[in-house]
Amino acid sequence: EKEGTTTQLQRQLHYRLLICQLKGSKTVLLFPPNKKNKLYPDKTFTKSKINIWDTDIDDIPDIKNTKYLEVILFPGSMLYIPNNWWYCTLNNDDSYCIYQTSESVFSNFLKLK
Repeated sequence: EKEGTTTQLQRQLHYRLLICQLKGSKTVLLFPPNKKNKLYPDKTFTKSKINIWDTDIDDIPDIKNTKYLEVILFPGSMLYIPNNWWYCTLNNDDSYCIYQTSESVFSNFLKLK
């Protein structure tokens, strides 16, 4: 992934998502599931209608006033993103990372909670 590449704010739909940073660094913004209505979601509640990286945060008051976690991944770092959490990424450098999603037989039952 090239430096400056971003991802749109999206909901983590798998039961498990691991990001393992191999080279370069990446900034990840994480928003809890209970803040979904403040993230300008689309009709399916899977992605945000806005690009948080290309918009002045002062122009999006709902997000500006929402608490979130900012994590910077460096080589050798790994981040677990739980089901239904919202996240977006920014590559601070040219970077390599592995995204690993997984489900189990019981994942669908756990998602119902």
